[in-house]
Amino acid sequence: KTVGGVQCGLEPGTDRQVTSTQATDVAVIGAGIIGLAVALRIALQGKSLTLIDRQPPGRACSYGNAGVIASDSIEPLASLKTLREIPRNLAGHNSPLALHPRYLLRALPWLARFAFAARRFDDGVSALRTLQSHSLSAFTSLLDDAGCANLLQPRGHLLVSEDPGNKAELIAKQRWLEAHGIAAIWMTRDRLQALAPDLIPAVYGGLYFPDTAHVIDPYRVCRSLAKAVEKAGGCILRADVRRIESVTDDRFVLQTDGPSVKAGKLIIAAGAGSRRLARQLGHRLPLDVERGYHLTASGLLPELRLPVAGHERHTYMTPMSDGLRITGFVEMG
Repeated sequence: KTVGGVQCGLEPGTDRQVTSTQATDVAVIGAGIIGLAVALRIALQGKSLTLIDRQPPGRACSYGNAGVIASDSIEPLASLKTLREIPRNLAGHNSPLALHPRYLLRALPWLARFAFAARRFDDGVSALRTLQSHSLSAFTSLLDDAGCANLLQPRGHLLVSEDPGNKAELIAKQRWLEAHGIAAIWMTRDRLQALAPDLIPAVYGGLYFPDTAHVIDPYRVCRSLAKAVEKAGGCILRADVRRIESVTDDRFVLQTDGPSVKAGKLIIAAGAGSRRLARQLGHRLPLDVERGYHLTASGLLPELRLPVAGHERHTYMTPMSDGLRITGFVEMG
């Protein structure tokens, strides 16, 4: 595809790569779900747009996740509860969290800010509630515009427990969420069986969140958004942004391993790489790296109609078009 005299979508370093300068109204760095969503909205407004990523759209974190549109998630990770659980979660083979010892010194400034942010828990709840109140309707509209609404399943999700000693904690969570306008329904094992017949006998109950949804293939969602961006006139450039300069006429020049891009507006949505790029413009973001893992099982699978989260296991299981997606482990380092 040719936009502004520059061919888009070519591999960096190939003989066909064009090395001239491309001018665009808006440049978006990062072709994950955030960058793709922003790019589509801008392209549909009729502005010239260039979306830049060194990988194909949706191939990083947006590829390997639980696929849940968790509009119930209004509890900030930075909380006193999280801080109390860190020592236990770092211990043992089966813990859901790992922090590499060699990375600890480098992470200390961020960890200190994380601990300080826990003191503003209520402010975080308010901010997240404001965002989440629109998240599912906005995501539904986005997929409608991209022509892939069939990939979204508005069936809610479950948070199940295998330890009866945790029932009081879950009931307290239910009441807290309901006080903030989030629907959460306590379900006994018999009621859970209707939604997830193959749960093991140890599951005695859990919470059902009816107003959430999941996608059956996060990567297909991203590819659909990418096609919609190009159909709306946007350019997707496969390149690695090496340097960003803010020039005198209030524009940005992006030096890549392919063509340079000159943009009137710049949006950085590069995930963990955003910290390095923002620093080139004088912004020091309190951003650190978190790596997640997933596996997708195929073959003979349990019958699940909706995602199931394990309260004690800290995992999600999501039924997807290619199998059962299982996520949950977090690694810093």
